Amino acid sequence: MNSLIAFRHELISPTHHKDRDCHYKIGKKYSYGYQETYFVRHYGYIAKLDAEFSTYEEAEAALKDFLVEEIEKELDIDDITEDVFEFMDMPKEWYIQKKQEWNSLKANI
Repeated sequence: MNSLIAFRHELISPTHHKDRDCHYKIGKKYSYGYQETYFVRHYGYIAKLDAEFSTYEEAEAALKDFLVEEIEKELDIDDITEDVFEFMDMPKEWYIQKKQEWNSLKANI
């Protein structure tokens, strides 16, 4: 999980990093008269996640799926034109390199 969080942080930091985009929480909720549940939360500026699950494993899997989806959105550069890269002040080659790194990381998660 930490490698996914670190990779996403590395991706978003150069262009639109905000502190809230770096924090994720999994916890256990107790309510009188109900079975305890596990929640996963991320209240970022770029994306949000707020869900409850029956087990910790389900909550962790949801966080992992969320991170994978958000990383892949950030790396979806096929339709981005060169002027956008210039505006973002990020070379296209950097994203291409990150895509290659992502493919290696994804193969091991």
